[in-house]
Amino acid sequence: MLKPLVSKKAHLIAILYDLYHVPSLAQHDHLYVYNMGELSKLLFVGYVIERYGLWNKILRAIINRYSDAETEKYLEILDTIDIYNWDLVEADLNLTAEKVLKRYGDIMDEVVSRLRGILEIEKFYDEVYVIIGFNPLKGLYGSLLLDEDKYLVISVMAGVENDPDRIIDLAIHEILHGLIRLNKLPIREDIEEEFIDTLCPEGYLSKLLGLSDKLNVGEGYIQSMIKTYFNEKLYEKTSLIKYLRGKIRNVYLA
Repeated sequence: MLKPLVSKKAHLIAILYDLYHVPSLAQHDHLYVYNMGELSKLLFVGYVIERYGLWNKILRAIINRYSDAETEKYLEILDTIDIYNWDLVEADLNLTAEKVLKRYGDIMDEVVSRLRGILEIEKFYDEVYVIIGFNPLKGLYGSLLLDEDKYLVISVMAGVENDPDRIIDLAIHEILHGLIRLNKLPIREDIEEEFIDTLCPEGYLSKLLGLSDKLNVGEGYIQSMIKTYFNEKLYEKTSLIKYLRGKIRNVYLA
């Protein structure tokens, strides 16, 4: 079950998580920028969460699965941070969330069926929380924030187009990272990103699910194997895992 989530606190936590866990986002900026105005308040909360290892507690609180005085204190600070015209932004994101939920409901059975057949996935999360945040620029950006046995928390920062198909496509990409671990699939960690990128977003699985009519896939040996698998509709006969095992003799699989 996909559960879109829109709130200012969730939006800010998703931004903070990326700032601390995707270093390339911040490595070219000047340090003094982080000590000015509202941003200094936001980064102070991030500093405390990172220093004391509070990410899991905070994320559980965001989805109403945990609460204590410590997490509430820092969530209250986030509540005081101003985002320009947040009411309008939130209304737009809520509309996007409704479209995402409706569209995903239309294709959910096919998504599950394809993941079972293509990747041999048997265990699914009971709930997947998708924080839909605001990206004032073009493009979509996603992250896996919290991975538990029964549920997953991911973020998708939506750009100006807010296309539900593109959001779902990126969400499936992030969900696959969790499902690979949950199902102990034999995908080596060092090629996991490359492997999933070939499937979605805008990969062969994206096209098969009707989420994209174009492909944006890199070139390489494993990509060529996956291309053949989908182009020849081998998913109607066997799983991608079995197909790759027979072709590449564990060079890429664990």
